[in-house]
Amino acid sequence: MNIPDLVFLTGPFGALVLAPLSLTAIAVVKRPRWMFILGAVLTAVVALSFIAYWFIWGQAFDYADTNKPVPAPLDIASNVAMTLCSIATLALVVLAAAAVLAKRRPRGRMEPTATPAQHL
Repeated sequence: MNIPDLVFLTGPFGALVLAPLSLTAIAVVKRPRWMFILGAVLTAVVALSFIAYWFIWGQAFDYADTNKPVPAPLDIASNVAMTLCSIATLALVVLAAAAVLAKRRPRGRMEPTATPAQHL
């Protein structure tokens, strides 16, 4: 598996599952408002780049279907949209993981625990 395959899997393909799950995880753990807003912005970037990628893919498919070469600017735009979708999806997953891990960690100073010998 090469880098373009990984970018496609984490971007236009994986975004369908990863983006909603990540935003839901952020909303469920009730993290600070800025975290949810950042997650919503990243989700919007994922959605827009996802739509742009598939629109551009359709244009490229029309060229390929008529046996014409795909113009270089269209190919570059497709790669940019796919990469942007992948980066935003991965950033959203990292944000969700941080939100969940921060929720599991106790806040503040932890009190020392008593050993069994101290209870005697």
